[in-house]
Amino acid sequence: MKRRKIIITSFLLVLALGFLCPAGSIWAQGLRRGTYFIPESSVEHAEDAGKRVHTNYLLSERPETVTVLGPLGLPPDALRAIYGLPLTKDLVPGVNGGSGTIAIVAAYDYPSAAADFDTFSEKFGLPLSTDNVCNGAHPCLRVVHASNLQTTTNCSWNVEEALDMEWAHAMAPYAQIVLVLAASGNMPDVFEAVAVAGNEVVCGKMSCDSTFRLDDGKLGAISGEGAGEGEISISWGGPEFAGEADYDGYFSKLGVVYVAAIGDVGGKIDYPGSSPYVVSAGGTSLHFTGTASGWAFSSETAWADGGGGKSAYEPRPAYQDGISVVGSARGTPDLSFDADPNSGPIIYDSNACYGRVGWFDVGGTSAAAPALAGILNSSGRFYSSTANALDMIYAAYKTASMYSADYHDITVGSSGPYSAGPGWDFTTGVGSPVTYSGK
Repeated sequence: MKRRKIIITSFLLVLALGFLCPAGSIWAQGLRRGTYFIPESSVEHAEDAGKRVHTNYLLSERPETVTVLGPLGLPPDALRAIYGLPLTKDLVPGVNGGSGTIAIVAAYDYPSAAADFDTFSEKFGLPLSTDNVCNGAHPCLRVVHASNLQTTTNCSWNVEEALDMEWAHAMAPYAQIVLVLAASGNMPDVFEAVAVAGNEVVCGKMSCDSTFRLDDGKLGAISGEGAGEGEISISWGGPEFAGEADYDGYFSKLGVVYVAAIGDVGGKIDYPGSSPYVVSAGGTSLHFTGTASGWAFSSETAWADGGGGKSAYEPRPAYQDGISVVGSARGTPDLSFDADPNSGPIIYDSNACYGRVGWFDVGGTSAAAPALAGILNSSGRFYSSTANALDMIYAAYKTASMYSADYHDITVGSSGPYSAGPGWDFTTGVGSPVTYSGK
């Protein structure tokens, strides 16, 4: 009798799981890790190296996120306050809160991008997509298809795009957000989109010509550089591969600072996050207090699943000279930001995915990249290249008085084989930002 009960119970459980996670669904194809879920688009496959990229976000599976619909992750003003930035109510166009352009590079079509952007923005008091207050009194969101074609949709990538555009906007509400969509996650397509994004940032508020040329015939940055004011956020990546340095030229557009997620597997690193021509974005676990009177920073630790380490193919750049632990290879990450799904941001995506629709509680270095791009934008400094921005970051790190004032030095926690400690390390790089200084 007991065995019969076990069989019946097991059958009911399988039936329930089959209903909740039907075969072939994206939920069924993903993975669970602790208290969060890794969507199919964020699962890394070794065979994709040099061919295809993946997203770097995760979904919190804390009990309340399964049963309650509504904003459950951290809202913009919480993370603004925790990282020492002005609250949204204190921002003034042309004075603080960002300017110029932040381009987001992602993949597949996202028909509801503007509507989702506006739902998020209205909820938290941010400018709407059509408000003419961004980048010198121009609309706050534009969507560009890199191939000039509206391709298929992908709900897993749509969550990525919602995260990227909404949190770049949350950190720099008066920068114009340009969502540049690649035809797919294949490397030729996403690097075409990187090239288009560079042109969009340099052209700023104008609609740009999407014709590109490189001497070797590959699609790339347009010849001739203008006065760019902005950043490009890249939350995707793939396993490092021999020959990756051949793609580094895509991150050399003058007037643009490139920020790329390093990945969500402890002790591993993604390309292009490993490129010396990007600001490599790592992850932390954030500890804070939140009361009726506001939010406050308590501490940060290395996020256990944050990527980081030495590049297998990229040499140490000059800005990392003098950091003995780096050795002769490019060390990652450079900067870090809250990436733990259990302390992560809230986003809005109206497309049904993973059995949910609307508000999602997310994390991953996909959150760090656009947030850091927004903070760099809001600092009011626009650099002629990413290398110049990294020179500034590392100069502040190497000056004791600036370092203690401008960055949280994260000394607790570990990810993969690496442990956090005083100064630069392979878990969080320089650390996380304290307000706009030194950025």
